[in-house]
Amino acid sequence: MVDAIHNGAAPIPAAKAVSASVPVPEPAMPTQTVFMMKSAKYRDHDGRSRFAEQSEDADMPVTTAQRALRLGVAVPVTDPKGARLRGSRGGDFDPKAPDVVDFDAVEEPKNVSHIDPVLREANFTPLPVAEPRTILIDVPRS
Repeated sequence: MVDAIHNGAAPIPAAKAVSASVPVPEPAMPTQTVFMMKSAKYRDHDGRSRFAEQSEDADMPVTTAQRALRLGVAVPVTDPKGARLRGSRGGDFDPKAPDVVDFDAVEEPKNVSHIDPVLREANFTPLPVAEPRTILIDVPRS
């Protein structure tokens, strides 16, 4: 074949078409920035464990940020507490400390339709409503 092309008896073969696939970047998952009132552990979009430091801003998945706000672990970045407390911890963080909130272990109340913002801030857990009772008391009559 080489001799035939060299002598002009055969044409040069056409180049084979190379298919080039262009990688399409995946759209970034939505995140939300909140100010952390407590340190917390959570999982990101890829399932990797992350740590959010107390008294600092944290950029986390929207669902996780909304959960942190509901539990009172975080406040919006527009909250005046953030401006007052930002950086007050001084970088002393231990992800294994006992006061770190683990979002994988915390359960939210299921039967509470509305929690007062003051109670949410205090992190009170509503107790189940007890059935009414009647008690008889013996009282001496005079």
